[in-house]
Amino acid sequence: MQAIQAGDLFRQVQELGREGVVNFARFSEIARQRDQGLLEIARELNREDRPLGVNAREALDSLGKRGSVIEVAEPRELMQAAVQKHLTESRRLSHHPDRASAGDSRRCF
Repeated sequence: MQAIQAGDLFRQVQELGREGVVNFARFSEIARQRDQGLLEIARELNREDRPLGVNAREALDSLGKRGSVIEVAEPRELMQAAVQKHLTESRRLSHHPDRASAGDSRRCF
């Protein structure tokens, strides 16, 4: 039997879409980031005219300048900080006005 390996389904579906075999939609707008600064970072991260590594390095630099990157050297402290951040964010009210007015918290996962 052949081993199960990671596939490239997304690329294959894109090819089938270009060939007209299946319907395929391409998102051209980023809708998730509401903060203009984060939206610009997301756009830069998704640039296709240069390597992803360059985009990632620039995005991390930009996030660092915003104070959004925290460096924690000790693994145990890192885990505690990540859990605390998740708990704090998940207790905040939803971004959706109707959900927030109902008292719903954010969905973090």
